[in-house]
Amino acid sequence: MTTRRLQQKNLTVMFTDISGFTRHTETISRDELMSRLETHNELLMPVIAHFEGKIIKTIGDSFLITFESPTNAVQCGLFMQHTLRGHNHGKPENDQIHIKVSINSGEVTVTDSDVFGDPVNVAAKIEKATNPDEIYFTEAVFLAMNKSEVPNSFVKSFRPKGAESMEIKLYKVVMDEADERYRKIVDGTRIDTDKIKTRVLELSNTAEKEVGRYRDALEALVHSQGKSSRTVLVAVIAAALILGIAIVVGFAVFSGPNEVNPEQETVRSARAFLQADRPNDARDLLLAHIQKHGTGKGIEEALAEVEGYELNDAARNCEKMLAEGRPDEALAQMKESLKQKEASGLPKQILERAQSYMDARKALEEGDTARTRKLAQLAAGSEALTTDLKLLVQRADAVETARAILADDKRKRIECNAAVEMLAGAFGERTDHPVALSLLPDALKVRLYWDARDRSLVEGRKLLDAYKARFITIRDWTRLEREVDMGGLWNYSSDPSLRRNWMSWYNEAWVDHFRRLETAGEQDVDFLFRFGMETHAICRSLWVITAGGQYQIAAALERKPELLQLHRAELLKFCRESLSLDLNQASIARKLIREQFFTEVRPDLVAGLAATHRSSSEENPAFTTRGTCFALLADRADLGDIKDVFAFARENFDIFLESDWQRLDSEGNPEPMVVSRDHVKRLWEQTMSLEDYRELRRLLEQHIEDVTAKTGRWGNTVYAPTQIRTMLDDLKAAQPLHTEATGG
Repeated sequence: MTTRRLQQKNLTVMFTDISGFTRHTETISRDELMSRLETHNELLMPVIAHFEGKIIKTIGDSFLITFESPTNAVQCGLFMQHTLRGHNHGKPENDQIHIKVSINSGEVTVTDSDVFGDPVNVAAKIEKATNPDEIYFTEAVFLAMNKSEVPNSFVKSFRPKGAESMEIKLYKVVMDEADERYRKIVDGTRIDTDKIKTRVLELSNTAEKEVGRYRDALEALVHSQGKSSRTVLVAVIAAALILGIAIVVGFAVFSGPNEVNPEQETVRSARAFLQADRPNDARDLLLAHIQKHGTGKGIEEALAEVEGYELNDAARNCEKMLAEGRPDEALAQMKESLKQKEASGLPKQILERAQSYMDARKALEEGDTARTRKLAQLAAGSEALTTDLKLLVQRADAVETARAILADDKRKRIECNAAVEMLAGAFGERTDHPVALSLLPDALKVRLYWDARDRSLVEGRKLLDAYKARFITIRDWTRLEREVDMGGLWNYSSDPSLRRNWMSWYNEAWVDHFRRLETAGEQDVDFLFRFGMETHAICRSLWVITAGGQYQIAAALERKPELLQLHRAELLKFCRESLSLDLNQASIARKLIREQFFTEVRPDLVAGLAATHRSSSEENPAFTTRGTCFALLADRADLGDIKDVFAFARENFDIFLESDWQRLDSEGNPEPMVVSRDHVKRLWEQTMSLEDYRELRRLLEQHIEDVTAKTGRWGNTVYAPTQIRTMLDDLKAAQPLHTEATGG
């Protein structure tokens, strides 16, 4: 027995594999197959020798090569691909040679004729993840090589098959002829055939040994099987590949065609193919056996194993698709692989995870953030959330937070900018996601409004232009421009002195600004309503006793009655704030109180009857408030809270006479400013004592004497004599018993 010398070394390990080689064994002859291998070796041996690589062994169409330098290994892979590009140029596809190159670095065990260890196993496994015509290498190689000498880029994170496998970061060589580093390697590599002649011969001898064995296996099997059909050729080639694998791993598969049961041999060979990760070859071998010998229990069991292997292999491939954020492709491929079969195990998990993944995306599009998070966890399965799934969760969190901010009047003024940036960070500034595009404009609207209101109209417009440059997928900038104008409307009332002289801000610039907003409201009834509420708020902030915004609110409610329910709380507040306005100017508020909010506002009306006032004055809105509350209660004949009619009449007589009862509106109807004749008549109809009645008559008769003599407070009021006499007549009619008792 020969004792192998073992030593540990840090080496860079390279695997190369001819893409589609097994497939070509079904379409070309044995001689053509061997010729292609020889061409492959003749082209690449000098390259390997030049970059100081050592061929350890060949496995059919694959090379296992080691390098002392990781930079040499990666540059060697690049020049190998470059060499094959030149060879393939202009040739038919079937005559071209394409290889995959995978590279890893680490401590390996080295013998006189072999190398093994985890770095070798990893290099072999990542070859399955490598695309044809490319060179993939691990993070270990990336960290050890001279990165300035190799054009490279990150590809993905890869988890090889196996329960104990760890995630590996994969990089690739960038085959870009415009890259200076690429050109330096290609143009600077000059292979001196004389200098490396001995080295090439050494490498060729190693490869030739394997090719010779490969050729001998083909010859022996062809001789024993005959050359009867293409199917036999497939079986021969497949068996030869198994023989090649067996030679490398050190055990014999074939012991003689006449000594082994064909079914057992075929099953054993098929299982060897599966162990070598060649399920297609295993299936072809089993099908060839069935065509020649028929089927059997062992063959059927082996076919089931192949099918299970292929299904699990497809599931693992779909698992990679999920990790790369391609659930739709994973779902479609898994269903295609199952072919109507019931899924179980890993394939079933992949189906469920892929569906959950797609449902999570849909849930986010529908704005269901809680369901998005739940489905994202289901899509991840037992693994950690992938980058794409983390992004889904981040977006769901951003949507939920933005909604909470915008739903809270106190928060949204302070945190609206945070909502904007959170959505931009999660979805990107050029997003076309429906949920983001539904929330972003609302957040921008709040920010623009307050920026124009708190700073200035000019600053608001600057911010608007900045947002237009950032968020180019937002289309309705007209609505956001109106927000700048709406906030800027407050600029005209920012001077505290206006509280004393509010007419000073009613200038040409303000009128133009106001008309611009009013015109916008003609196109958008919701905006018209808000414009009315905003104007009302501005007037209230200045203690202006005018019906600011009333007309706009009335017009909006007429055009869109459902606004009443949509903004009920706002309108109730509006009605309460309108109690200090003249009734003819606040007609919409009066109508709303009478028809919609009387029950809610009644306590305010009763309290308003006691509002302190000295005179009719815009600086003392309590005067108008008392008259308004009295009139609204009188409209509903609800004056029961006035217990002393005489005292109330005496204290509020100036309110009764503030309005011209003969004033008519544009339609010819009476249009009193505060209190009408009907309101006073309803007061006279309240229960009163005979003594109160007499006192009230004496009060009215005294006022009649004063105005007749043109003395007293209302002596010069044109309509006062008529209105006071009308009050007296109405009192007599409202209290017939007391009138009769006092002599008519």
